Amino acid sequence: MAEARAALVARLARVLDLELAATQALADCLAAEATALAASPDTVAAVAATKLGEVHKLERLAAERSAVVVALDIGDARTATWDALIESIGEPLLVTRWQQLRTALMRCREANLRNGALVDQCRRQVRAALGILSGQTSGPQLYGADGTREAEARPRSLAKA
Repeated sequence: MAEARAALVARLARVLDLELAATQALADCLAAEATALAASPDTVAAVAATKLGEVHKLERLAAERSAVVVALDIGDARTATWDALIESIGEPLLVTRWQQLRTALMRCREANLRNGALVDQCRRQVRAALGILSGQTSGPQLYGADGTREAEARPRSLAKA
């Protein structure tokens, strides 16, 4: 029984290592995405596809981590916190790896939020430019007292040929 537990703990350590590596790859993708958003919009789609692949890899590894916890019979991964589950194993190396993974994932989350803000800013700029080109007012959208959007200016031609 002790050998089976040791094998499962070793498997969990490998999964955590793979998750750390995948998280680093995701962080690299996020950095490339930020660069592409700022300098080369043509490459954003390729970088986003790579990022999505890394996210899927992390999802698969998280599922494997859950399976190992179930096999170790130390608690329910659906109801207990991962901090508590990892600590209950009693392996300091696993606790350290888990903390590293959490820190790396938080950095990825922050980078993804920054990239999302860049995308939103670009989207707003494009919408404003399209509004100007189509003759719509580019002012802020206003709402009336009843909560409905006030009538926007109708598109008008800027010139006739």
